[in-house]
Amino acid sequence: MADIGASFAFTKIIVRNVEGAVDFYGKVLGLTVVSTVEFPHLVEKLLAAPGQEAGPFLILYHEYAGGPLQHGNAWGPVGFQVADVDATYAAALAAGGKADMEPFNFEDVRVAMVFDPEDHRVELMGAPGSAKE
Repeated sequence: MADIGASFAFTKIIVRNVEGAVDFYGKVLGLTVVSTVEFPHLVEKLLAAPGQEAGPFLILYHEYAGGPLQHGNAWGPVGFQVADVDATYAAALAAGGKADMEPFNFEDVRVAMVFDPEDHRVELMGAPGSAKE
């Protein structure tokens, strides 16, 4: 296959409360706003991890006159690799997230699932070898 120069750039989620979502992902994962795109009818906040300010991004998208949001069943969680799954899971709950799956071991990796305050599913995954005894 020919190299077409593609690389992963972003995941975009639609939110009702942009500043609340920025606060949640900042507190829980340390993501910061690196850019804001704003038009009269919408705003996008591009978030990145420290040291990854050029991406990939988590984009929080909000239409000012947007209608109610519905979560379908044709998508999976937004996934993040974290240094400490248990601590990040606890931080997510403390920051307004909702429990989905408490931390557990999958083979040699520690994993947990939470819902952010707007019910987007978030998977927290440790590095290989992070499973606890």
